[in-house]
Amino acid sequence: MLGIEGKAYIINSDVCDTRKMAEDAFEGYAQIILNADVLLTNERSRAILARYPVVMNSDVTFDTEEELAVSTQNGKFTLHPGQVPQTPTLLVVNGCMTIEPGCDLHAYRKIVVNGIVICPQSLTGSLGDVSVNGVVESYPDDCTVLDSIFVPDRVFVLRAKENARYYVRKKVILTAKELDVSALAQKGVQFVTPELVCTESDTEAAVSLVDEQAKLTVVPDGCTYVDKDVTLDRRLLKKYGKSLYIDGDLTLDEESAPFLESLSYVYVTGTVTLPASLAEAFDEVDGVFDEIEVLSGSVVQNKVTVRLTPSMLASSSDGLTIRNCAHVQVDESITPEELEQANLTIENCAQISCTPKQRGAIELASKNVASISDEATSIADMLKGMLGNKVVNADHCVL
Repeated sequence: MLGIEGKAYIINSDVCDTRKMAEDAFEGYAQIILNADVLLTNERSRAILARYPVVMNSDVTFDTEEELAVSTQNGKFTLHPGQVPQTPTLLVVNGCMTIEPGCDLHAYRKIVVNGIVICPQSLTGSLGDVSVNGVVESYPDDCTVLDSIFVPDRVFVLRAKENARYYVRKKVILTAKELDVSALAQKGVQFVTPELVCTESDTEAAVSLVDEQAKLTVVPDGCTYVDKDVTLDRRLLKKYGKSLYIDGDLTLDEESAPFLESLSYVYVTGTVTLPASLAEAFDEVDGVFDEIEVLSGSVVQNKVTVRLTPSMLASSSDGLTIRNCAHVQVDESITPEELEQANLTIENCAQISCTPKQRGAIELASKNVASISDEATSIADMLKGMLGNKVVNADHCVL
């Protein structure tokens, strides 16, 4: 029963079925790690697992002798009335599950959702065997559920029913040029949503489409609504035009300079970030924004991996900002004193790798960084340590 020192058996799966596992399934391993959203067990398998050094990380453990089919759905999944599986089924949803009114949740032996459940208000207190690793949101039973961010078009206006109610969990965007918002109002359409976006000229008609609790975002006529963080470049202007309402952050870099003169108007709800060299030119743009962040010196941003080298510091006497990068590797030849003397800022990055001696200076220079690692272990060392381990990655693992 004793395992090989340091060797592990690791299983990563949505569903791990241990019920038919062999008596010696984990023979020869010092550690067994079962990472599963759902762990299927029975009396026999629990007895076998108890004899091994097993670490079980599962959201749901389901003990049953019954033969089960496993259905795994990734992304969006909608449960319709009358949708009944032919055999006893375990349903696992990784993402968002929408339950329509009239659904029989008992049609499945077990439902596990990793993410969001959107259900009728009448079912909120009676989800039964639905296990949710996330949040549950409800909507009025008389509503039709639409996309979480819904952008109606001309066809929707034609097909919308009189006095119909529609649930949109994030926002409704009514800015398409061909959209007749007044026609929706005349039909008595109602959107149950936390936010509605409309153009200035359609405001009066749009107000009647939501209740007084909904946030109303009014876009100036002639502007294109942009519902995300963007960088000023040729693609942005080509896709959205020269007058923009940006519901997010706007970033400018050195390559944005040629496009500033083409930008006729910009409204930014978030933060405008730009290098100091473009600050004066940006002041000439007609626009509205609350926050602006001017970055001094050189800027490196939006990269997967950046290696901070001595030459980068030497060529950035006015300062160096590294931002919005997944991984920053600090060259080990850079001394802590050089890091402290440099006008260095590392912000909004996922991970920084440095030496233990560099760590103090890096912590002073960093902001909004998820992880700073000063481990000396090399990739080769880590790979060597993994030799002999058995790793299983699967949606559905049957032992």
